[in-house]
Amino acid sequence: MSAAAEPRARKGHRDPSRLVIPTIGLVVAGFCAASVAMLNDIRQDTWDRAITGEGNLRKALSQDIARSLETYDLSMQAVADGVAEPELPRLSPRLQDMVLYDRSALGRDLGALLVVDATGKVLRSSLPAAVGTDVAGRDFFVAQRDAADRGLFVGAPFRRGSEGEEVVGLSRRLHTPDGSFAGIVAGTIRLSYFRDLFSKADIGPHGAITLVRRDGICLMRMPSATSCFGRSFAASPNFRAYIAGGSALFTGTAANDGVRRIYDFGTVGDLPLVLSVALAEDDVFAPWRAKAMALAVALTTLCAAAAMLGFALSRQIRRTAAAERDSSASEDQYRLLADHALDIIMRLDRALRRSYVSPAVRAVLGYAPEDLVGSTPRGIIHPDDWSSVLNVIAAAQETGGSAEATYRLRHRDGHYLWMEGRYNSVPGDGGFIVLLRDVTQRKAAEERLAALNAELAAVASSDALTGLANRRRFDAALAEEAGRAARDGTPLSLLMLDVDRFKLYNDAFGHPEGDACLRAVADALLTVVRRPSDLVARYGGEEVAVLLPGTDAAGSLRVAERCRAAVAALKRPHPGNAACGGVVTVSLGCATLDAGDGAPADAAALVSLADARLYEAKRTGRDRVVAHGAVLPVLPLPPDEERRLAVLAHYDAGGATARSPRLDAIAEIAARLLGAPVGFVSLVGREEVTLAGCHGVEMRRFPRDDTYCAHTIQGDDPLVVPDTRADLRFTENALTRDGVGFYAGAPLVSPLEGRRLGALCVVDTEARAALDAHQRALLVDLARLAVEDLERRRLGLDRAAADSGSEAGTEAGPVAA
Repeated sequence: MSAAAEPRARKGHRDPSRLVIPTIGLVVAGFCAASVAMLNDIRQDTWDRAITGEGNLRKALSQDIARSLETYDLSMQAVADGVAEPELPRLSPRLQDMVLYDRSALGRDLGALLVVDATGKVLRSSLPAAVGTDVAGRDFFVAQRDAADRGLFVGAPFRRGSEGEEVVGLSRRLHTPDGSFAGIVAGTIRLSYFRDLFSKADIGPHGAITLVRRDGICLMRMPSATSCFGRSFAASPNFRAYIAGGSALFTGTAANDGVRRIYDFGTVGDLPLVLSVALAEDDVFAPWRAKAMALAVALTTLCAAAAMLGFALSRQIRRTAAAERDSSASEDQYRLLADHALDIIMRLDRALRRSYVSPAVRAVLGYAPEDLVGSTPRGIIHPDDWSSVLNVIAAAQETGGSAEATYRLRHRDGHYLWMEGRYNSVPGDGGFIVLLRDVTQRKAAEERLAALNAELAAVASSDALTGLANRRRFDAALAEEAGRAARDGTPLSLLMLDVDRFKLYNDAFGHPEGDACLRAVADALLTVVRRPSDLVARYGGEEVAVLLPGTDAAGSLRVAERCRAAVAALKRPHPGNAACGGVVTVSLGCATLDAGDGAPADAAALVSLADARLYEAKRTGRDRVVAHGAVLPVLPLPPDEERRLAVLAHYDAGGATARSPRLDAIAEIAARLLGAPVGFVSLVGREEVTLAGCHGVEMRRFPRDDTYCAHTIQGDDPLVVPDTRADLRFTENALTRDGVGFYAGAPLVSPLEGRRLGALCVVDTEARAALDAHQRALLVDLARLAVEDLERRRLGLDRAAADSGSEAGTEAGPVAA
């Protein structure tokens, strides 16, 4: 470039430092805009989650209130139907009360059920003290007297008694045969029921929940306010907006406290009640405001830091540009030397003597160039690598081109460096141009990477919780050892181990303690299994596999017993494992792959046999080792098991399987009539048996494998076991060892597809004579009563479906009758 051209070029050159500040400003502005957009999204998401949660809370509360009132209403309707029954007067007063009044009507927040004549006088009551009371002036009596088709009436709240207990009355009309007014069936519900229900809801410090009648009379408001008791909200703008047919979800300001809230109104089922849940806007958006404030502080800090960085970067760019201009004059001259400054260049003749060595050798290997000129490379090449160098030289000579290898050269102070050498053949004279580059650091990095990969491979083959080998490593080791055993004719043994009743352990102590238990079991096993060739692996869940190459059946049995004893020696408390001493124990199954008769044929068969023997160890009492002999057959699952469980889930979804006082009474009657100390109504699930009613027993759940009920649901007739210790099916049963000597149970047959839900059972600690025909029939009849209670509660909780003529409602007719 000429001297005249250079100033023109510099004049046209734009200073890049001028673009730094605007660029950083654009980046920061974009980030701020994105942050604002994000805050808007978060605010909208906060709003959406608030109204969704508010709606879900209102629906849940509405369902709870509707279920409670409808259940109480069912009891009132049952009283009305009973009063109309012509056979009722023939019964004794005690039986009349048993027919009329359901125990469910005597709950903690429910008042007595009253039968009132046409004049307002109480004729009957579930609490005798109320008989003779005059309720003619109560609105729940007047409303039914003045309207023939009123249905269920919910009265205004009032205070009763000397203590001023707050209650609300409910009533249903009684008709004479000709349809005229014959009185009412009435009851009361304490407002404390609604107060307790609403107090469990999380609505924030300024939220509110209000339950009113359709005419605006307030029944309950949370937070509680004495001024709201019986107050009419009919004139409230928010209530008028809802009644007028507007949106059930809107934002408004409360007239009583001036708080702006998000309101969600809705009716309570088919009842003449309206429930509103209102969350305060300040409560809803408080977390969002905190995030917005934190983000604003962060953005302010970021902008300040970006400004400082921009100024510093701009100044550095100007300095760098000045330095580049100063060195541009000599850049071309030294470019070639800069490119090869760290590489050593050598010239070798035909005899491999050095005729030239570049000055870079001093910085890399510590030698002066003249120290190496005239000698051959072998003197400083590592003895183990000389053959590799000869192969490279031969390859370069043969092809007439270049070849390369990585080998070690001795530094002047004695240590070796890894060098990458490229040998280029010089045509004509048989010599070479050699380019040497120091790759010691790269080689060290490669070695570290290889070690890291090996470490990662070891981690990938280990179980993160216990530190044992994982399932993948076990499968690979099993295949490898099975192949070696087949080739060498050596035995291969496998132990399958399972922690006894581990689900009950988790239920009692929680999953973190369950994880600690598994780690303790793993550590105990590793103290026993210590040969390098053996492998202890977590097979899945609480199941562990122990692979023992070169170990025969007798040796595997000894190892298994030591494993069992090592775990038992931990003495880790396990209340759910009371049959095995109340401590954590394990059951083991052993199998050996060898040339003997009856041995498994391959690795898959080895696992299958060890697993089957493990199951046999658990089935025959747990805390034991099963290593040989035929595995006893186990009771098969019913062919329709999945469908049976689906029907049982249908009852459970409606809450019909919860413990019932009526089922407790049936269990007590069965025990007393059959002269047994224990009676219960069981529901057989997939893994557990749950007691929905019981007498003489405290536990609510038992493992399915340990109960007799799993056998009872297999047939249509009662299962009677006079002496459980003499019956081969139950001699090793945990309940038999715990003291059960006699058992009798009749299956609970549901009207839904005839599926068996469980059993009505009586149990004695001693063996007894078998039941006679009359006793069996009595047990079957009581089982039917238990099913009727389950069915009544299932249909009672789904009354709306029954009234609409659904399939469930069709089934309700004969059962309710």
